[in-house]
Amino acid sequence: MKKLNKVLGIILAILGVALIVLYVIFPIQFKECFEYAYGLLNEPLPIVGVSLFAILFFVWKIVKYIRDIKPHEEIAKMREEHEKYVVSSNKEKQELLEQNKELKGYIAHICELSTNQKIKNFGKELLGYGEETINDKPKEE
Repeated sequence: MKKLNKVLGIILAILGVALIVLYVIFPIQFKECFEYAYGLLNEPLPIVGVSLFAILFFVWKIVKYIRDIKPHEEIAKMREEHEKYVVSSNKEKQELLEQNKELKGYIAHICELSTNQKIKNFGKELLGYGEETINDKPKEE
């Protein structure tokens, strides 16, 4: 792409120099040719054609840009790290839930050993006794 830009730059520079030389050598004829070309471009058909060409060129550039977009390595790396984080956090969350369930069992067992009725009821509430269930199914923990 860089070579194409360099070649186009060189061609435009040569064309500019050639037009300046023609203007210096033949100023009247150059002005007449320029006015004739300008008059042709101002007719209705070329106006539509040039506008259509410009719009199609713009659309082509957009399509080419969209087609050339590729996911960068950084984005892919970040997605991979995010997936690893999600897996590890879900694993850690599951471990914490299991630990919480185990500790609730210990607290409920300690509450059963008490002689106080309120403490015993609290222990049963921790395990889910006495709560409403749906369709006569016991509460799952």
